[in-house]
Amino acid sequence: MRFSFSGPVFFFWSLLFFCGSSLFAQKIRKAVRIGLPEGMALGSREFSGLAASDGRMYFLGENRGAHPGSPAAGIYSVSLDDLNESIRTKGKPVRQYRFHPVLGIERVRQLNGYEGLEALTFLGGSFFVTVETGLHSDSCYLVTGQIQGDAFRIDTSRILALEKPLLPDGGKVFNAGFEALAPSGNSLYVFFEFNGFARNYAYRVNTHSLKREKVPLDRGISFRLTDAVYWKGRRILGINYFFPLKAEAIYQQAVEEEDKLLVQSGSEGKWHPFARLAVLKVKRKKVKVRRFIPMPDEFWTSNWEGIALHKKGVLLINDKFIKEGGAETQLIYLPLGRRSL
Repeated sequence: MRFSFSGPVFFFWSLLFFCGSSLFAQKIRKAVRIGLPEGMALGSREFSGLAASDGRMYFLGENRGAHPGSPAAGIYSVSLDDLNESIRTKGKPVRQYRFHPVLGIERVRQLNGYEGLEALTFLGGSFFVTVETGLHSDSCYLVTGQIQGDAFRIDTSRILALEKPLLPDGGKVFNAGFEALAPSGNSLYVFFEFNGFARNYAYRVNTHSLKREKVPLDRGISFRLTDAVYWKGRRILGINYFFPLKAEAIYQQAVEEEDKLLVQSGSEGKWHPFARLAVLKVKRKKVKVRRFIPMPDEFWTSNWEGIALHKKGVLLINDKFIKEGGAETQLIYLPLGRRSL
């Protein structure tokens, strides 16, 4: 499928950049594509999360299938030194990786409506992962554990239910879960994928007690929020991605008026994919949506699922879906200057 980005879209971008809207920042430039080892580059891996710890970058497999040898099982990692070398040379791929089994995943798969693992982060010597569930499940979940040797061992005695927000008619959002997970201080902030409710909120989770509380967002967010990472100064960066699907028309219906020209083009207002970063500010009683950073349009057709802080920017990983129905794992580095944030 081809998309047209002409007409009103470019006029709108010009208006934004020259008028200096407070909600938008300078567009990211000089993105770097990073080649991955052949064993990781297969689209069937379906990576859903990305996080760094102890000199390595970890890629969370969706782990949806029951077979431990399935392509999306486990967690992969590469050396940060190798990533840095690939970024410096702009073309030299990363060649070495490690595979890490997830122990305790059998118990997690027994959770009601289990549909896979979605987000990964590290805090205080432990890892934390969110669990997606199906439409008819009332809750998603947060699990935690520690790395033992090369394995990630889930503590199956510490599983936290995260109740899903409901639509005005009492229904649930199709194919949506808590996909964005970011630490701030000693807490975790867990964001729902869909934020088009009249009242949006994130969960703030105490990592010691696993007690949770709802923290309101100060406004709605168009499109999906598919992952998040702590930046600095109590700021969180989130992937804000849109892809038009008939089965998920609710995302089109919930687009804020000021965002419609970002995802529609032509005289007929045809919907097209779009990608940007959301800058969020954590407050004691709320989370503020500060601004958005548009991504280069060459990256609009990849379904970005994971984000991690790296050097003076962020790394993004897609699940497997790219333009025209293709499947390929893609990793990119986006440098962020002061003017971006």
